[in-house]
Order: sequence, then C-alpha cells, then structure tokens
Amino acid sequence: MRKLGYEWYNLQLKLNEDNTQLKEFLRQHKKIIYFYKYIGHENWDLDVGIVVKNSLDLRDFILDLREKFGNIIKIYDIYVIIEESKGNYAPEGVFEELS
Repeated sequence: MRKLGYEWYNLQLKLNEDNTQLKEFLRQHKKIIYFYKYIGHENWDLDVGIVVKNSLDLRDFILDLREKFGNIIKIYDIYVIIEESKGNYAPEGVFEELS
C-alpha cells in the first residue's frame, strides 16, 4: 500500500448497540476494505480496515464516523498496518460463475 501512496489502518470499535446503519455505512464506504464483527471480545466489537492517503485523511474519516455514529461507538484502538506477512486469498477462478 505504501508504495502506491496509501496507508492501511485498523480501527477497533466498541458498540453500545448493534446498528444496521453503521454496518451499511462501512460496507458502502470506498475507504473501508473490510470489517469484522466479534462475539465475546470484551474490549471491542468491530475490527475495521481502512485505506487512506495519510493521517489527515484518516482524521477526516474518523470525524465523519463520529458525527454520524458517535452516540453508539467508541474507538478502542487505532493502529497502522505496515506489512502483511501472509494473506489467505481464494485461488483465481474460485468465484467465477459457471456457464
């Protein structure tokens, strides 16, 4: 990501309530590359991956997130991903539609 001029951050969010609008916001947002919902973790409920140009871009996203959903979320932690050591991706063609 850095070679392309982007930074990859991970946000851990604690939710006061399960919220469909928040999930849809994350699903539709062009900067979000994934989000995972956890069950049974005492510190956070959602793990969110975001790709931005820089920390100011991340700040703008966080301000927008807080403006829209500040009443139901608490940002537990933020950290930058500097290297992906191993990723398990589906082999090419696995999700292609059969004729």
